[in-house]
Amino acid sequence: MKASLLPAALLMLIGSAAAEPVMPGRTFQGCRWLVSADQYLFQPRTIAPDEVASKNAGGCLSPLDAVYSADGCPLRFCNYQDSSALPAPPQLMP
Repeated sequence: MKASLLPAALLMLIGSAAAEPVMPGRTFQGCRWLVSADQYLFQPRTIAPDEVASKNAGGCLSPLDAVYSADGCPLRFCNYQDSSALPAPPQLMP
């Protein structure tokens, strides 16, 4: 009887882990949310504190990228002015 309950319990745990995170408050890493509950997949990930200086110095790749605080939490989304310009494509025709 106990063996038949185990798969059901695992399915319940998997289903609850896949559910939307609880809002408001802090993310699982302890950072504040930058997005609303229905946009939680766009929350920038937390990075290691020793990676923050090089990440912020490297600029933004897109408006969905973030500027980070010293603890590795995203402070704010980048804006179009923060985004680095991509290099020009090579000229194939003279």
